[in-house]
Amino acid sequence: MKQKIKFVNLLLFFCYCYPACFASKLKIKQDTIHVSVSEGTNMAVALSPDYSTLAMTLQGALWTIPANGGLAKRITDGMGDDQEPVWSPNGEYIAFYSYRSGNYHIWVIKKDGTDLKQITDGYYDDREPDWAPDGRSIIFS
Repeated sequence: MKQKIKFVNLLLFFCYCYPACFASKLKIKQDTIHVSVSEGTNMAVALSPDYSTLAMTLQGALWTIPANGGLAKRITDGMGDDQEPVWSPNGEYIAFYSYRSGNYHIWVIKKDGTDLKQITDGYYDDREPDWAPDGRSIIFS
C-alpha cells in the first residue's frame, strides 16, 4: 500500500510540479491561465489500462492527463461533484460517481469527454464504482 501511495505521489509530482518548472518555455495563449497544483483534498487518480493516461478528479470535475506529462483536459463540467474515476478494462470509458442528478449516482463517459450517461438512479446514493473484468457491468456500493 505504501508503494502505491508513493507511486501516486510521484506521478502527481511529474504531472503537476515538473511541467511547472518549464512553464516559461511553454507557448501559452494569452487567454489561458497556467495553474500548478501541488496538493488537494478529496482527489482520486486512476491510471488507464494501457498506462498512457491518468483520469483524476479535482475541484469536482473529471480530468484526463497524459501519464508522461502534459496539459490536463477537463472532460466534465464540475457541477456535479464528480468523484473516484475508474477506467473500463478496454480503456475507452471512465466510470465515476456524481451528484449531478440530486443524489450520488454512477455515471460513465468516454475518455474524450463525450457520451456522458447516467447508469444508476433512485433515492439512495450509489458510490465507489468498479468495472467487472469483462467490462460489461459496473459494481458499486
